[in-house]
Amino acid sequence: MDQKLQTSGPLSEQQVSTLFYFLDKEKRKIIKNDKNKSENSHIRTLTWYGMKDSKLEIMVGEKQAESLEEWLKNQRSINYWDILSQLLQGIYQIHKLGFIGRCIRWEDIRVVQGILIYKNFGYCDRLVKAPENVYLKFSTFETDLWLVGAIMWKIVSKKNIYDENQGIDPKNINLTFNFNVNDSGLDPELYELLKQMLQIYQIQRIPLPQIFQHKKLNLTIEQKQVMSEFYKNFQLKHLLSQRKNQFKRNYLIYIQDIKPLQLFFYYLEECSILKYFYQTYLEIQLLNLAYHISFYFPNQNQNILNEINTLIIKKIVILSSNLKQQILFPQLPIQFRGQEEKFINDPYYKQLKQKIVEQQNKLDKINDQMSQNNEFLTIQDINSKFNSYTIDGIQSIMSILLVNILKKSFINQKDFLFIKSMTLEEMFEYEVKERLI
Repeated sequence: MDQKLQTSGPLSEQQVSTLFYFLDKEKRKIIKNDKNKSENSHIRTLTWYGMKDSKLEIMVGEKQAESLEEWLKNQRSINYWDILSQLLQGIYQIHKLGFIGRCIRWEDIRVVQGILIYKNFGYCDRLVKAPENVYLKFSTFETDLWLVGAIMWKIVSKKNIYDENQGIDPKNINLTFNFNVNDSGLDPELYELLKQMLQIYQIQRIPLPQIFQHKKLNLTIEQKQVMSEFYKNFQLKHLLSQRKNQFKRNYLIYIQDIKPLQLFFYYLEECSILKYFYQTYLEIQLLNLAYHISFYFPNQNQNILNEINTLIIKKIVILSSNLKQQILFPQLPIQFRGQEEKFINDPYYKQLKQKIVEQQNKLDKINDQMSQNNEFLTIQDINSKFNSYTIDGIQSIMSILLVNILKKSFINQKDFLFIKSMTLEEMFEYEVKERLI
């Protein structure tokens, strides 16, 4: 079961090194757990990887594997609950290793002696799009839950989850799954579960601890308990790790703009000059994180969930425009006044000016794509809207953090020693943690 993972063009040594970082991490973790194969029974066994003709190639240990399509054709009867159980157990195994599925799809599932195996997952080049990815957000555990739902829908209906004739429009995501009527004649319980898995917004999907307790899943009581507890113990450090890894994989590996853009990250390379503007920059970074998890807002009103998405981008646009003006026409914050000459003579100044313009242009494009109207709003208007939303439903780390960022994104002034002793990334993580206290 050898594979070729296509890359988006020739890669530099640094980019290849980034790819190898994730593959090496995967291989080491698989070897570490090799004594108990059942812990990785539904994911590939990576045995070798390397570059050939600017393409990444990998080899895996599973032999005599069938495609899922071939295997299904040869079955006299199909136990859909067993298939779903294996797919869910597979994403649990991926998550436990510290990865996100991200690129799992039914075409890449292989079967060895009745065991379903994810051939691709984690940080391969292709990103299979759940609704949040259509909006250029990063993937989370709930993203993989949706992708499993899409795979199951393909298996039971032979339909792709997105209508291939219509394409995918961020302003109006249409799925082939009918949320109102079970017109495919599915097992009623399977239909209801898929309906909960395939919701557009992450907050509306069935929680992972809950799905693993479903009575129809072909899992032991002990397995269900262990998997449910794993997701119940999700912590802020896991979210920050997911953010870092996807930033490293989807942004830094292709530092030049590629088309189409896979994920939205607002990024200015850290330098001494940027620290002068830490308040505005860190507020943008907080809102950037809020954008990625905005579908976790604890409100079931889809209009509100969609509006929050747009408002966050609008607020980042305003802040970025302010930051651009401050950098292009040197306006140092009050606590740094008198250091203008040092600022202008910094060798990174020219580079920073170029990057801030690039980020602003990218933001403007995203704003145009996602805005339903051209209503002019100030930061005060946007904050007022955030504060007007009611909060209900499930409270998770994601939703609590999101609400607190939206209600308090402003960065308080820090003393000089604090600024000097920390990197901007460390300052960002500090601000994130402050909004969970």
